[in-house]
Amino acid sequence: MLVRFILAALIGVGAAGAQSGVVFELLKAEGAAGKPPTVVFSLKDAAGNPILPSEMDVLRLTVAGPTSDYAQDVSDSKKENARPLEGGPAGTYVWQLAAPIPEGATGSYAVGIAGRKNKDHGVNKVLYFSVDSSEVKPRRTVVSIDKCNKCHGTLTSGSSNRVEACVLCHHANATDQKQRPPEQGPAESADFVVMVHRIHTGKLQKQPYTLWSNGAHQFNGVAYPGDRRDCEACHAGGSQHLPLAAGLLNVVTPRSSINPTPPATAACLGCHDGPAAAKHVARYVKDGQERCALCHGKDKPRSVARSHARKEPAP
Repeated sequence: MLVRFILAALIGVGAAGAQSGVVFELLKAEGAAGKPPTVVFSLKDAAGNPILPSEMDVLRLTVAGPTSDYAQDVSDSKKENARPLEGGPAGTYVWQLAAPIPEGATGSYAVGIAGRKNKDHGVNKVLYFSVDSSEVKPRRTVVSIDKCNKCHGTLTSGSSNRVEACVLCHHANATDQKQRPPEQGPAESADFVVMVHRIHTGKLQKQPYTLWSNGAHQFNGVAYPGDRRDCEACHAGGSQHLPLAAGLLNVVTPRSSINPTPPATAACLGCHDGPAAAKHVARYVKDGQERCALCHGKDKPRSVARSHARKEPAP
């Protein structure tokens, strides 16, 4: 279900959260390896009146980690598990998720809240917490939601955003295998970096890109309204430059000739999806190790910026 919310957001639907009658606040999260996390949150309408969890048509908590690069996620939509916080203000609830944080987990994790009442979707909120008493470290920032909003209108309002929530589920290990009919196999990657690049490539894709979630969502007809060589249209802080941050996970890509695919290669093949690109990366990815930055690093002759440079029109 969360995938459906995210897909709707990415194609510009579901912007009602900008003036939502549902307001979430994540107040506290606690958890440790092998134990179910507990989350304290408030649930009110736009006027500040408490909303009961039972009044929500959908209410879901999702926990993912570690924030160094999300590897797994668990969701809980049993809203009856949310109970009033003892001694807390009206509209404040505590919810212990059913699934535990994985054994051996360390570092920081994230919890996100999503839901709707009638047609009012609350704005997604995300809160970070430590599972081993270490310093809390949020996930890295890759794209700017303000830049997203220039095309999508409103994907966010308030202190958090849909993109920050999307990546909780759309991580390196995510595919549509559970939703995809067996006869439509193999599964497709639902990692955010692959998914967004493929969707924005749209009708220029050489390979079909269809995600299954309550039916098939086919993205080969999408018309991107800009120049895809302009990475700055979406990326923040130069996050498109190579090498990428250390320690990122390889991406599960069942339809790729390189599976799992190293992170920079997965990002590049999201747009460059033809056979020539696949042949090129095969030369430079050996035993799961990619050497892209040797030529395409930030200060190299074939850097991302130089390779994507747009020529000025002739006078």
